[in-house]
Amino acid sequence: MDYLAALKNHTTSWLKRSAATITKKDVKDVIDLLKADGSSYGHQRRVKGIINKVFCFGIERA
Repeated sequence: MDYLAALKNHTTSWLKRSAATITKKDVKDVIDLLKADGSSYGHQRRVKGIINKVFCFGIERA
């Protein structure tokens, strides 16, 4: 899976926001949208994992 493409496809609305303003609800909304679009459970988990990795990286660097 192309991680950058997955982030761009599913979190474009977040690009101009500060990471501190992105909430668990925002992530849940992305996952709910994937469910509604018929994405497999595995794809939903991968996208959530990618988002999590980006935020963990940011926390480690802070």
